[in-house]
Amino acid sequence: MIRAAVLGSPISHSLSPAIHNAAYSLLNIEGQYTSFEVTENELSDFLMQKKKEGWDGFSLTMPLKDSIFSAGLPIEFDPISRSIKSANTIYDLQSNPKTTSTDFTAFQRLLTPRIERGTRVNLLGGGGTARAALGALKESSPRISVYLRGGGISRRASELRELFPTLDFTFKTFGDPLTDAELLINTTPAGSADIYAPSELGGASILFESLYKPWPTALAASATERNLHVISGKELLVEQALDQIHLMTGKSFDFDLMREKLLGVI
Repeated sequence: MIRAAVLGSPISHSLSPAIHNAAYSLLNIEGQYTSFEVTENELSDFLMQKKKEGWDGFSLTMPLKDSIFSAGLPIEFDPISRSIKSANTIYDLQSNPKTTSTDFTAFQRLLTPRIERGTRVNLLGGGGTARAALGALKESSPRISVYLRGGGISRRASELRELFPTLDFTFKTFGDPLTDAELLINTTPAGSADIYAPSELGGASILFESLYKPWPTALAASATERNLHVISGKELLVEQALDQIHLMTGKSFDFDLMREKLLGVI
């Protein structure tokens, strides 16, 4: 029996249990996927306890995609998670615990067919989800303006330059006007990006809104009014879950068929 869950804080809004449990049913797998409220300070002890109890894997959401790197656990970080310093998946917990970022592969699959090489990007936020987007874009979109919130802006900018040395970054303070760019990506918490909704959205033709609750966000509603193509947080959630389901269950399946069915669940 598969035992897995999504961890984060807050977590009550998460649709991940509905997605994963539906997939288990479709794959005829006996499994249980739930959610736990886990803070950064609780993560290490929580994972050690669940390993003892025989759990198989976990999805990580805010703020744990970053803090897993400082949890001091015997976990193997794969090249993807190390390259972007963000991990949203722990699997093989009982044998050789590993991490990866299925956000990274999800961004790749969702963006690659929709953007051209050289596409200019405005990115709101610089956390774990933002770094997954940057990793997916680094070959196609070298010019990226990043809008950072709160304190520690210079530290975050230095970190991003170190992780992505080939990208041509422009760093701005959250709230500064958006530069001209074809793609706008929001990775900030609910409500944070509402300040940009009345603007022209940098002249973008595509909005990638990583949030799914509440929906539509103010940013997504504004983009829809302007006839932009909107990629929603639900699409991202399902896309990254496809890889997680494969890794946690060991089952192979048709991603296209599973994607269609899981999008219908939520």
